[in-house]
Amino acid sequence: LSGSLCEVSVGAWTADQVSEWISDVVGLTQYGDAFVQQDVDGQTLLAGLTLADLKDVGIYSLGHRKRVLRSLTELLELAERQHAQAQLMPLEEFELLHACPVESHSKQIGEDLQLWRTGST
Repeated sequence: LSGSLCEVSVGAWTADQVSEWISDVVGLTQYGDAFVQQDVDGQTLLAGLTLADLKDVGIYSLGHRKRVLRSLTELLELAERQHAQAQLMPLEEFELLHACPVESHSKQIGEDLQLWRTGST
């Protein structure tokens, strides 16, 4: 996930973040505003959407509705895996594992630099 999407769990997404997901991840930018107008937030995504729900949002193309549902299934599977892993590992390890790649890389560089400065290996 990108940008602000990886900073919070799916269930805490605002309608604007769902719009960002539809646009940037699913690749259907033309529907982003419709998700905001219909107030589709992260809790709504987690509750599940149907083909009929997506039609109500304004997605009339069957191909586009199926694409959203496929991406939603992948998103829900990812959220479920992350939740399960959170139950099995210490918080610091979980945060590192699921951090945004850039942030995770920056943190590792900082830790390596600190070790180098102190002479530890």
